[in-house]
Amino acid sequence: MFDDGLDDLFGGGSKGPASLTVKEIGDVAGGILFKQERLEERDDDGKVKFDERGRPKPLYVAWVITDLRDPMNPEDDGARRIWWKGNSLYELRQFLQMNALGSPKIGGYIAQKLVGKRPSGKPQPLKLHAATYSVPTPENEARAYEYAARWNKPQAPKDEFFGGPVSSPPVGGYTTLDSMRSGNAGGFSGPAPF
Repeated sequence: MFDDGLDDLFGGGSKGPASLTVKEIGDVAGGILFKQERLEERDDDGKVKFDERGRPKPLYVAWVITDLRDPMNPEDDGARRIWWKGNSLYELRQFLQMNALGSPKIGGYIAQKLVGKRPSGKPQPLKLHAATYSVPTPENEARAYEYAARWNKPQAPKDEFFGGPVSSPPVGGYTTLDSMRSGNAGGFSGPAPF
């Protein structure tokens, strides 16, 4: 059910929680929406894919809250990403239009289900999906904004050698002693001390 390989394939997106995918007929991937991204499909070389009209193929990433937990990760809060493209994105658009729901909103429940496969003339068969969406409830919306705040926090940059946070320069600027203590760049960081 988890597929981290999509991060490499669709390299334009931000890092985030594990992906939630549907692989076998009957599999469902869904949850409470707390963040959305609109990207473009990319090939194995990272180049944008185009449709028959020459427009970039859209890719929608739904960040959702689930009840899933990785027992090997004590910090797993159940956040997952669902990638919508091709048939799954088409089915989601159809569902939203037929039910006059507009675009998905934070706090709504969104899910895709794999309902079939058919030959595509390519090595992999075409996956056929069903999609559903329900509008936010006040409880789900509050929970979604809590998750969004947690996942949208900027991460402190990490020191490439030691893995810890990079310290910021002193308020008054670097001194020769500060530069020598930091150990970076041959003992100096910041402006040259001479």
